[in-house]
Amino acid sequence: MIVISNSTPLIALAKIGKLFLLKEYFGEIRIPGEVYDEVVRRGSSMAGSAEVASCNWITSELKTVGFHLSSKEYDRILSL
Repeated sequence: MIVISNSTPLIALAKIGKLFLLKEYFGEIRIPGEVYDEVVRRGSSMAGSAEVASCNWITSELKTVGFHLSSKEYDRILSL
């Protein structure tokens, strides 16, 4: 099952070391680009940031002008 999540369960479960439960229960988690930005980029020093960024079963699509980029593609472009 694929589930769409907001930031609250990601941060809360990461804080208690249980983020893996989302994968066990649902398999794949999708998050909107804004959620990825909130948790990983703007929240880079907060709980959950590194955990969410490193999970390959949490995916995000960032809408851009006329096409879509995954969060990893977006990060790669920003690092150039």
